[in-house]
Amino acid sequence: MHKKKKLLILITTIIFQKLDCFDNRFFPQSPLYLILPGKTKSMFNIRSSFGFTEKAYSTVDKEIELFHLYGDFDLGVLGRAIAKNTGTNPLRSYFYDKSIPFKIEGGLRVQEVGISCYYQIIDGIGFGVNFSCLHQQNFYNFNLDHLQFLHTDGIKEELNKARKNIFNQLGFSKDSNSLISLNDIDLFFRFGIIRDYTLKCRRINAGFRLGGFLPTSVKCDISKPSLAPSATQGTVGFYGAIDLLFELKENLKLGVFFALNKRLNHTRIERIPLLNEPYIFGATSGQVTIKNGSTILFTPYILFENLRSGIGFGIFYSLTYHTKDHWNIDETILYLENTKKSIEKNSNWASDYVRLEVLYNFNHRYKNNKNSPLLKIEWEIPTSFFVTKRIGKTNIISLSMEYNF
Repeated sequence: MHKKKKLLILITTIIFQKLDCFDNRFFPQSPLYLILPGKTKSMFNIRSSFGFTEKAYSTVDKEIELFHLYGDFDLGVLGRAIAKNTGTNPLRSYFYDKSIPFKIEGGLRVQEVGISCYYQIIDGIGFGVNFSCLHQQNFYNFNLDHLQFLHTDGIKEELNKARKNIFNQLGFSKDSNSLISLNDIDLFFRFGIIRDYTLKCRRINAGFRLGGFLPTSVKCDISKPSLAPSATQGTVGFYGAIDLLFELKENLKLGVFFALNKRLNHTRIERIPLLNEPYIFGATSGQVTIKNGSTILFTPYILFENLRSGIGFGIFYSLTYHTKDHWNIDETILYLENTKKSIEKNSNWASDYVRLEVLYNFNHRYKNNKNSPLLKIEWEIPTSFFVTKRIGKTNIISLSMEYNF
């Protein structure tokens, strides 16, 4: 392909990627950026990722414990909520009107392994396939926090035992749980154009994507509240995206990615709070129809290739915003309207991440090479430059081996 010849290419690409999609506030993953070095047109990638967090951001960029994203836990409130549902408060009568706050300390650990492939059959037409699996481990510990009534060590021990007994009564499992699941699959079509030596760029690659999410992940069990900060979604969704890649000069690329996605409404069994207890510890459960909000992603990035002896460096900034979900709860459940509004408000979140990428091109000595094995190390760092709120403060480290051909 001659560099000075302007090209118009209609690209229809089918790709299955190793993403759990970008609409996850606990284990966010970047979309697939089509950056193929040199004259390569296809790629094969093996990737391993590890994510971890014990903290979260509240509504004002304030750092809080991860499980306090769902609200502060008060055993006295939960006891009164159970009494509203069953007619009997499981706590001793002395505690009926007491506030019994607990601090929840816990964390999230996720390991992911994925294989992805993109193959272009002829100019502008290609396909891809991916297999990805994750192992998630969550845990929490409850500690009594600032009791405002007279108490002894014996009362503290009694309240700790009462908390465990109430959790057993509600059917909650142990305080740590693990989950092994496939990720949701992202399938999209891309239509684009490539132009050489246009607008003072060596090359411009612009495209529009229409895609969808296939729900292959395991849905979380409501009897395991420790898994509430989940790395899986498990619902069908669709999205549209625009991606632009400007090759400003040799080894210097500037890109922009913008996407809007929407998950379909779905009905499932959820924990339901009857007073103002955190909904993952709700006093009852029932059928809920959830109308999911929309998610917007904006990512500018810059990539320096072959800075020295095949080593390159990339900086990506991702800003994501999710509008609130709407819950329609079974009318037979006597919940408070303010409680429902609180759940919906908590579902509105925003995040911004900086991703640092170091890569090494094993074939850097050959210009315009058509075989380019790459080693990549990536670090996704949570930041709070703009509107960060109600997200897990998760760091993600990835190592991948990619072969471009």
